[in-house]
Amino acid sequence: MSQPRIAVVDYGAGNILNVLRALEHLGAKPELVDSPDALGEAAGVVIPGVGAFGAGMHGLERTGMDEALRDSCAQGVPLLAICLGMQLLASSSEENPGVTGLGLIDGHVRKLSPHGSDDALERVPDTGWARVDFTRPSLGFSVNKPRNFYFSHSYYFAPSDSSVVSGTKARQSTQIPVLLEQGPIVAAQFHPEKSGSDGIGLMRTWIESRVL
Repeated sequence: MSQPRIAVVDYGAGNILNVLRALEHLGAKPELVDSPDALGEAAGVVIPGVGAFGAGMHGLERTGMDEALRDSCAQGVPLLAICLGMQLLASSSEENPGVTGLGLIDGHVRKLSPHGSDDALERVPDTGWARVDFTRPSLGFSVNKPRNFYFSHSYYFAPSDSSVVSGTKARQSTQIPVLLEQGPIVAAQFHPEKSGSDGIGLMRTWIESRVL
């Protein structure tokens, strides 16, 4: 595999180091970027992150990275958005009403609802390993073979168009979207960089099938 340059967006959110290490492990050439000019000629872009929706958008807008990311997607540059990065793709969020998201996938970020139970399916924040069911073949995974990934979140992205959903996770009596695909975008609510071989496999397939 060639060594593609992948821009990892630095907008003040956490968990960037683990993403950089995972990309390096996969033979890519990750570069931490915090300005539109630095996005440059990247073969792919990753928006990682742990934190709040409003603070995340402020970090992107402060440097002009919000418009740069919209332009990059419009040009078809492959984008992988992780956890908060996925939520920032939305139009808006219950976490910070009035803050406008990137709007790259139409939809709204909603808060997980606790129900006063000790069951793992009820907790907020929802942290730990959980099964993901694939609603269509995606990034090397099949619909009849669920996989486990690591989560840490209190909100989830509900897209307006259900056809962009590739994977879901059981939450109480419903399935919430946790993997989205639309055009050049792949977005995961879970942390592939913390999810062992399946998570690294997802990132490898993203690079090999989308970036190269």
